[in-house]
Amino acid sequence: MNLSQAVTLYTLAQRARVQIALVAHAELKSFTLNLRTFERQLGEEGRENYWRPKLRLLKGYRFRLCSTPLPFDEPSQDYKKRFKDLYQELIKCDRIYPQFAEQARNLVRQAQLLTSASGNPILEQIHTLGLPDKSALLIKESRFVDSLEILLSKILELRHLRVVTAPQLRDEEVFDHLVIVGPMRWFPDYVVTAPRGRSLLIVRYGFLGDGWEPRVSFIPQKNRPPRLPIIPPSNEPETEVVNADELVPTIDWDAVAAQMSRQTSSDQEFVDARLFVLEDDKAVFLEVDASELVIDTRSEEVVRRVKVERLEPGLFLIVRERGSGDYIVPLANRLLGEHASPARETQKHWKGELRRAVSIKGMDHVLNGLKWMGARSASPQNIRNWMSRSDRKIRPRYAEDFQAIMRYLDLLDNVEDYWKNARRINKAHHMAGIRMKELLLVEVKKSNLGRLEQRGHQSFAFAEYETHIHAYRIIEMKPSPKHVPLSEVGTLLEL
Repeated sequence: MNLSQAVTLYTLAQRARVQIALVAHAELKSFTLNLRTFERQLGEEGRENYWRPKLRLLKGYRFRLCSTPLPFDEPSQDYKKRFKDLYQELIKCDRIYPQFAEQARNLVRQAQLLTSASGNPILEQIHTLGLPDKSALLIKESRFVDSLEILLSKILELRHLRVVTAPQLRDEEVFDHLVIVGPMRWFPDYVVTAPRGRSLLIVRYGFLGDGWEPRVSFIPQKNRPPRLPIIPPSNEPETEVVNADELVPTIDWDAVAAQMSRQTSSDQEFVDARLFVLEDDKAVFLEVDASELVIDTRSEEVVRRVKVERLEPGLFLIVRERGSGDYIVPLANRLLGEHASPARETQKHWKGELRRAVSIKGMDHVLNGLKWMGARSASPQNIRNWMSRSDRKIRPRYAEDFQAIMRYLDLLDNVEDYWKNARRINKAHHMAGIRMKELLLVEVKKSNLGRLEQRGHQSFAFAEYETHIHAYRIIEMKPSPKHVPLSEVGTLLEL
């Protein structure tokens, strides 16, 4: 941010007019309160496999209605059919959970009634504002951007509205009017304290308690604008409110982990990996000691490699097409050309022999044997890395370690060819990483990074190498590593 931009933001922070428009919808309020009550009554039973997907569907619909101006009967998600199917499932609930059956069915009936409504009071409120051309609509979740843009394009008076998400408001563009959909506590403080709008209007349901106060302000306390004026709803004020934080979707870590393959074998390799939640309802396990390619729209080095332990929300993680495997391997194989197949076969052979030795003789026996043969870096962890099926773990760092392995496995006659092939693969991977970074940087420079920030994900095609890769914004990460099958690392999971 340069000095001119900082002065503009400072001036806006002092002069911006901020109002709150409260809207009402009795049926949605009743559904929201009843769903909260029902979930509390379920207690720990709500975490059981029977209830979790049902609650996810109901809560997802509730959040959609409260966080966007999309119509209650918006067809893209086919909620009418989904609630009809859910009601049919709950007919049998009397035999399983008789104490909750009728209440659950009543909730679904309420949801079905909501899907029969064609409008949305938030949209109706926005419609009455007469917003000028340079206006924008701020929503919490980027996954609703496409549906909302389609909706606005069909409304003559609103088709000029830009749909934005919070990350875009760190740019220098300033709007005349910024309409914020939902409670302020759903958004970063800078939306108000360093505003990108000369006039801010927060439109939310009156039954959602906000109680927002900025944690950090861009302007001194004495210069801060007065409390936000409120445009009340036309009917009676709300007497019962729901904490807005309760409506925000949370990550069901158990459900994500449950998507991992249940097929196991005695020689399946497990690694320590962290689970990352990505934009577009995706998640992925990444090995803790690896590094990954990212797009960082806030850095001068837009495309760079970052260690997994240093990945953070806001960075865009690069994954291969359909999230299957390492995107470097196919590119490295192309660079290897005719050497790819024999090099990979020799690598597979000595690694397999080392795994077999550990399986038959045990780790301690192999460790002592490798040390006796002159391995300078032999340790249980290094042996696990050397025999790993991971294509990222190509060879030991030092030639004497490799010679010790070959001597221990009685493959010393092949040591020169095997070492040459291992170095060849290593070089190809290195060159592939550099080439992919170069290719991606070219594509990123041609791309609209504002669109990437808005949507939270983007695809890139490289026809020369017949491959696609995808960038997904990191939303959240599970703090502690998990022991997962190597085959699951890098594979996209659906939330």
